[in-house]
Amino acid sequence: MKLLKYIIIFSFCSATKGYCQSSANDYTLENIIEIAKSESIANKISVAHHQRNIAQYNSYKKLFLPEISFTSNILDYSKDYFSVIQPSGTISFQSRSQNYSTLGLAITQIVPQTGGTVSVSSNLTRFDDFILKEKQYNGIPINLSIRQPINAYNEYKWLNIIEPIRLENTKRRSVAELAQISLLTTKLYFNVIEGKSSFDLSEEAYKTFQRLLNEEKEKVKFGTTSLNKYSQIEIQMLDAEKLRNAALEDLNNSIVELSDYIGIHISKDNELHLPSQLPEIKIDNIDLVSSMEKNMSEYTEFKIKALEAQRDLEKVKKERYKINVGLSVGYNSTDNHLGNVYSRANPRQSATLSLNFPILDWGRLKETAKAAEYNLKEVELAIESDKKIILQNMRRAVNGIEYSLKDIEISRKMLEIAKQRYSLLIDQFSTGKITVTDLINSQQENNVANQSYIRSLRKYWENYYELTVFVK
Repeated sequence: MKLLKYIIIFSFCSATKGYCQSSANDYTLENIIEIAKSESIANKISVAHHQRNIAQYNSYKKLFLPEISFTSNILDYSKDYFSVIQPSGTISFQSRSQNYSTLGLAITQIVPQTGGTVSVSSNLTRFDDFILKEKQYNGIPINLSIRQPINAYNEYKWLNIIEPIRLENTKRRSVAELAQISLLTTKLYFNVIEGKSSFDLSEEAYKTFQRLLNEEKEKVKFGTTSLNKYSQIEIQMLDAEKLRNAALEDLNNSIVELSDYIGIHISKDNELHLPSQLPEIKIDNIDLVSSMEKNMSEYTEFKIKALEAQRDLEKVKKERYKINVGLSVGYNSTDNHLGNVYSRANPRQSATLSLNFPILDWGRLKETAKAAEYNLKEVELAIESDKKIILQNMRRAVNGIEYSLKDIEISRKMLEIAKQRYSLLIDQFSTGKITVTDLINSQQENNVANQSYIRSLRKYWENYYELTVFVK
């Protein structure tokens, strides 16, 4: 296993003003990321999503606990006239004043291994005839019933397979979303860093050309320089002023974007530091597949998609023929006295067998099964394709880490050289040893080296947070 343990202390303090000073208004990348992880809307959405999924999992687990239910219909009163057919065939309308009341208590247990249910219940019905002034009770003191589908699709079996994986996916997704918050925060953070660097460089260039213009103005008075050279410097000063104003606008926009995302207010007066050192990360190309399987939420999502496709195929195949068996044993009785319903109860039994299968459906169920099979195949192929894409991205991030480490060191050296050269040429220009074009070229080289250094750091940190999801 390759172990990259690079801790690079950057000398950017000497290259760019102000980035390495510390005050109460300063922020580091780590500070901003921690703020985003607690205050950003993205984090709050992630937390809410996680809590919802945990609640759904808890609901699934409690599905297999015994359920106790109570039912009642205390009042079902009617007072009206109804028709009664007489022996002669005529109809006689008679009045009635009646009420039905029912109470029921049941305990039901799902049997996940078979997909059936077992229940124990007790019911009591009371009938009151207010005209005849009679009452009657009908009750089932206790009843045991079993309902069992034969060779049928078992929803509970698939729930027990899929839901634990879904819970694991929820945990992995929470970690992945925090890493995504870190990655996006890093991008926005470096947008501000680049914007601040561009503004500082353009501000420095403007002040430099302004100072040189004043010097040339004095030289024009004494006739030691030409108006053409003076005009060249003035044009460069105005151009630097335009660039400074554009850089300030870009900087303000990037600060607003960062503030909106992390959930706190950042102003251009706050100093954002370049990271002073790089984090350690263990990388091994050989273990990328196992790392994906152990850590990435995408892998558990792949498993869920494949299992759901298998479940749907089994459901289509087994719902062609439906056979249900029901058995029930218990006691029941009817009497005018409530106590006799329970003391004089008689045994009762029932058995049911129901069949339901198509005789002629023109091959519809067969084609539905074929569609489910093709769907399973399509899901499996899509998963393989997505795995390859993820592995490619992982390898790209790994390579990016290795290359950016070299690029950082090269860019740092280029920045030191460009800054020294630019400072030297400013002095030489004042003494007339170089042209305006030479000075402008040096300034551009310094700007490019500065931005290149920041971007090499940016690339490393972005690759780092892409890798933190699956390399631990």
